[in-house]
Amino acid sequence: MTSADRAACRAGIPSENQGRHVKVLHLGATIYCVPTRFARIPVTKDLALTEALDRVAPFIEPEQPAASLVHDLAIRGAEAMLAERQQDTAALERLIEHSTSADPGFDVDVAQRIDELAWG
Repeated sequence: MTSADRAACRAGIPSENQGRHVKVLHLGATIYCVPTRFARIPVTKDLALTEALDRVAPFIEPEQPAASLVHDLAIRGAEAMLAERQQDTAALERLIEHSTSADPGFDVDVAQRIDELAWG
């Protein structure tokens, strides 16, 4: 395997050796360059990630690979972020509707003169 093939493998780019399995020595473990049509992303297992994985460990199967767990958690996290954003948008729309209605629940005249009343 040439250095160009190794770089292409790391970047997820097909190389001329796409169909061949080539053993690669990596930090004391033998792994295979597995061709895929999806780009791979490196994720550093820092303290925050380790703590997050430890927190969900009781809820997952022990044999689940860490990479697939990170994949699943990233998807669920994205869904949670989108749901939170939708809730924020809905709450803002309710606030706008309430505050611009005929009876917003506060004295509109006082609100319009708040600076004058507060600071004289």
